[in-house]
Amino acid sequence: MKRLVIVSLVIVSAWSLWCFRPLRAGVAEIVLLDGPRGSWLATCRADAATTVLEEREGWRKVRVEGWVMGHAGEPAGGSAARVASPPAGLAVVRGVLQPASGPAARPTAGAGLVVLLVSGLEALDREHARAGEECRATVEEARRRVEEASAEYNRALASSDNFREAATRNDRLKKQVEETERQRQERIAACRDKALEIFYRHASQKTISETGGRFEFSDVAPGRYRVVAAERTGDDPQSWVLECEVVGAGTITLDSATDRSPLAAFWGLR
Repeated sequence: MKRLVIVSLVIVSAWSLWCFRPLRAGVAEIVLLDGPRGSWLATCRADAATTVLEEREGWRKVRVEGWVMGHAGEPAGGSAARVASPPAGLAVVRGVLQPASGPAARPTAGAGLVVLLVSGLEALDREHARAGEECRATVEEARRRVEEASAEYNRALASSDNFREAATRNDRLKKQVEETERQRQERIAACRDKALEIFYRHASQKTISETGGRFEFSDVAPGRYRVVAAERTGDDPQSWVLECEVVGAGTITLDSATDRSPLAAFWGLR
């Protein structure tokens, strides 16, 4: 009798170990949160099939598809309170970065640029506006310094009837004018870089525009977005800010003229 009890305990223990064994040795788990740095929702196997819907500041919003077991005796649709509705259809957003028209237009403008699909527009607008106020103040200060240096230089030139002598004597003032103008341009360039940093932080997708300025984003979830692209070099780099709203599956084609956002990417600094 004692031997029978021991054998039974061994069988039960072995069965328990088999039932509760890891699904696969060495396979970790993915922890699902309700938002970046949010609360725990669930876990799933690390090798589970996931679809990335959005990327933001090092976090990924994913979709995981699977099945759950229904409860015995539960009427059809009774688990609706526990099972979330499937997400709305994803869309494709495409368009062309058309170069500015006129005699100064560059035929290569809009090609080979990093194009951002930006979300979280309310937070973006607040951050962009705050940075714009700071940049306009610093650039305005630099402009005043240029004007003061130029006025001092002009007064020095007019203080002598001999233009050549005055120009030679006031070479230091001329260099000062050039230096203050260089500093102004550097501040404008730094402000443009700051604007691009803000857009990058809020970008959910990135791509490179093709020849002719064509771009396309796929698997775009419903929401309001801006498409942002900008040249990084030149005295007056061109920028594009387009707006769109995704409400479901389909293709949205943006027009650089009709879908242009009132937001000035670089605050009109020049």
